[in-house]
Amino acid sequence: MAAGEIAMHFAPLSRPGISRHLRVLRECGVLYCTRHGKEQRYSVNAEPLVAIRDGYLAGFATIQTESLKALRRRVEGTPGSTRAAR
Repeated sequence: MAAGEIAMHFAPLSRPGISRHLRVLRECGVLYCTRHGKEQRYSVNAEPLVAIRDGYLAGFATIQTESLKALRRRVEGTPGSTRAAR
């Protein structure tokens, strides 16, 4: 997408603000930027996002799983929990 197209999806933010965000994401390697005439077109580079998901965020998977198991025990009233009000 062109920067203007992206900016339309974030109406409360200014175009210069959007441009700054796009620059940061480009510098981090999350976005690719190519020129098409006068406009710059942006596309997503999924590799850094996958690395974050598989690295840093993967550490939270166990916590999330345990929280969901505890919620299930509570809702279903399985032994070791209190029965949820109906």
